[in-house]
Amino acid sequence: MKRYKPLSLSGKSGIQLWSHFCVVTLFLIIFGCGVYTRVHGEYYLSQEKYTEGAQVFREKLQQNPFDAEANYYLGRYLLALNQPKNAYPYLKEAVLLSYGSADYHFWLGVCYNGLEQPKMERAGYLKAIELNKRHIESHLYLGHSYLEHGHWKKALDAYEQVLELQHNHAQALYNRGLALNKLQRYSAEIDAWKAYLNYYPEGQWAILAVDHLNSRGDFQYRNYSIGYRRVPLEQVRFEGLTDSLNKSTMPSLDVIGSILSINKKIHLEIIAYCKGNKILAKRRAKRIQDFLITSYPKIDSRRLIVRGFGKPEKIILGSKVYTLKSSINFTTQKM
Repeated sequence: MKRYKPLSLSGKSGIQLWSHFCVVTLFLIIFGCGVYTRVHGEYYLSQEKYTEGAQVFREKLQQNPFDAEANYYLGRYLLALNQPKNAYPYLKEAVLLSYGSADYHFWLGVCYNGLEQPKMERAGYLKAIELNKRHIESHLYLGHSYLEHGHWKKALDAYEQVLELQHNHAQALYNRGLALNKLQRYSAEIDAWKAYLNYYPEGQWAILAVDHLNSRGDFQYRNYSIGYRRVPLEQVRFEGLTDSLNKSTMPSLDVIGSILSINKKIHLEIIAYCKGNKILAKRRAKRIQDFLITSYPKIDSRRLIVRGFGKPEKIILGSKVYTLKSSINFTTQKM
């Protein structure tokens, strides 16, 4: 089971922090050493200078071992260096010194994950949520922990909570589909994959989401072989029993057109299936060819091979065979 990748350990955007670094520095004298510590702490995280940052904050702790933020940032750097055992005492100390910080409890939970102590990990996230009910990262990582340890319903509840706070959260949308699959709520799972693809139609996670969707027998989206890539696209649609392209299908064709315009070595087969109507099938394939040539002049028409079949398309996935009465397939022709 491949879940969506976790959040970065490096915190805020380095570009954002750097652009504001000089301005913020002007206020350090006014706001005191707490802001100074925080700005420098985030700087080393954003620049991924974990070893350098760890050295700086070790020196700070030699001057004041009861500095909560210094303990926190040193723990963060050690976590980023994949040293959870070394990070633990500093993150634990940060929590003890500033018990009301949801962020400190959250990162202590992340540290427990590295120490392979899932119960303590979840306790950290739950405490962070108790302190701040809108702490998205804690809800999200709580879901991750439940998902990895087989608590499917609790994982789903956690991801649903994330989506209440941020309706288009990529990790929560994707992992919700995994949780629903394990709960055997297949109709809801199909809706979950489509919701993910509605927001995130590109990339490796979109490809996996389409694979999951197709495994449930739904082919609204498919992965097509275009060149050396698998490209996730929404299925091409037509107006009724005609060869007129539905407007909703234009984004998919635009993706194909862009790829073929850049890579001029690709020769693509456009294959249309229409049960009992070979003429309509070929007209539909030709309509797609015409659209691509007209919209993308860099595409030589000789690179687009049109085929039409008056029969349904059969798709074999493992031991299952699915039949689509009317469909379009794209595949790279071997030269």
